[in-house]
Amino acid sequence: MSSNFRIKNPKATSVFGMYVDDPIGMDHPLFMARTQSWMDAGLLYRNGTAIQDAIQSTVKRMRNLFGDNIPEELVRTSVFLVYAEEEAKKEQSDFEAKICDVLATPEGGGQYKKIVTHESGVVETHTCCWAEGIESIYYEGAYKKYFGMPLPKWVQNSHPKRISRLSRLSIDHDIPLPNRIPQSNSESQT
Repeated sequence: MSSNFRIKNPKATSVFGMYVDDPIGMDHPLFMARTQSWMDAGLLYRNGTAIQDAIQSTVKRMRNLFGDNIPEELVRTSVFLVYAEEEAKKEQSDFEAKICDVLATPEGGGQYKKIVTHESGVVETHTCCWAEGIESIYYEGAYKKYFGMPLPKWVQNSHPKRISRLSRLSIDHDIPLPNRIPQSNSESQT
C-alpha cells in the first residue's frame, strides 16, 4: 500500500479507484477519511458553518486523524456533496411548504364549473370566475410543456385556482409537483 495517495487513474469508475489499483476495505485510510468527512460535513452543515470553513476544518481534521497524505480533493468533494445534498433537501422541504400554503387558500366561486371524478368515484364540482378557469387551463398546458408530463392526478382534480397557483409555483422553482399531496408540518406531527 502506498503511503502517498495521488490520482493514478482519473477515469476510474469509483472514488477510491482514482487513488489505488487494488480494492480497499473499510479499514483503509481513504475509506475512513471519506466516511468521516461525510459525517463531519453533515454536522457542520447543521451547525450553520459556511462551506469554505467546513472544507478547511474537515481537511485539517482528516489529516490529523489519518495522516497528511489524505488527498484534499477527496475531502473537499465529500464536504461539497454533503452540503449540496442538504441544500436540495431544504429546497424540497421549502417547496412542499409552499404547496401546503396554496392548498390552504380559499377556493372561491363563480360561473365557471369544473366537474372532476376522484379515484374513489366521488364526483366534485369546482366553481370559480371565468378568468380563473381559463387561466387554469393555460397553466395546466404550460406545466406539461415545461416538464414534459401532465400534472399529477391530485392537482388535476383540484380547484382551478389551485391548479394555476401550483403550476406557476412548480415552474418558478423548476421542480415538478410531487405525485402525492404533501403533508403540512402540523399534519405530520399529529
